[in-house]
Amino acid sequence: METKANYVLIGAFTILAVIAGLGFFLWLAKVQIDKSYTQYDVVFDQVSGLGQSSTVTFNGVNVGKVLTISLDSADPSKVRVRIEVSAATPVRVGTEATLASQGVTGVAYVGLEGGAADAPRLKVDIGTGVAVIPTKVTVVQGLLADAPDLLAKAISVLDDMGGFTTPENADHVAKIIANLDEASGRLNAVMDDLTKASASFSAAADKIAGFADKLDSVAGNADATLSDARKALADARTAISNINSFADKGLPQITALSQQAKKLVADLSALTARIERDPARFFLGNRTPEYTR
Repeated sequence: METKANYVLIGAFTILAVIAGLGFFLWLAKVQIDKSYTQYDVVFDQVSGLGQSSTVTFNGVNVGKVLTISLDSADPSKVRVRIEVSAATPVRVGTEATLASQGVTGVAYVGLEGGAADAPRLKVDIGTGVAVIPTKVTVVQGLLADAPDLLAKAISVLDDMGGFTTPENADHVAKIIANLDEASGRLNAVMDDLTKASASFSAAADKIAGFADKLDSVAGNADATLSDARKALADARTAISNINSFADKGLPQITALSQQAKKLVADLSALTARIERDPARFFLGNRTPEYTR
């Protein structure tokens, strides 16, 4: 009886586990169905470090993954990468894809960026059934692409330098260095002369400045003298004007006064003469004084 009860418990637990598993798978399927995706193709020159299920980002945000990586059927020198991103990702005309690496691990991923919000969507390629996102070469990729040419140029420069370092060229270089040393000594002498000339010019400038100060002082004195002269000229003009006015008005009066004075003197002279001739007649008139005998 106990063995039969254990089988019943095991069977019930198994049925519950199966039902829970079916519920989980149905929930997961519903989540995947509710979430829609859009596929795009990206064509790269090379995809070192990129693999299936690698991350796809838009402006640094994870939006999808890499589905397949294959050679481009139209141009085998290119690599066609099929990516899947969330349908809400704003992939528009102007969006560009780059192949970048994450940190120091070197794990490659596809990065999307750019494209205005009001720009139209990319046109679907009829041959593949998906739109193609144009690519942009990063600085690191450009350096890696140009590395062979840079290395070849560096090797060529080293070869030229090796051909330049011959004994004959070494002698020429030694002579050039000696000439440069001599020229440097001459240049030092010229610089010393220029320093002395500069000192002389400075002293001359000081003297010129002192002379200019003296000229300023002389100019100030000349201005004062000119002002005094102008004042004296004004006084002279006033005196001349007064003299002219006196000549016009005072001289006739002095002349008349002089004539009257002359007449008065003449009258006084005549009176004096009469007194001297006959003082009695002058003082007593025609009366003759009577004497008592």
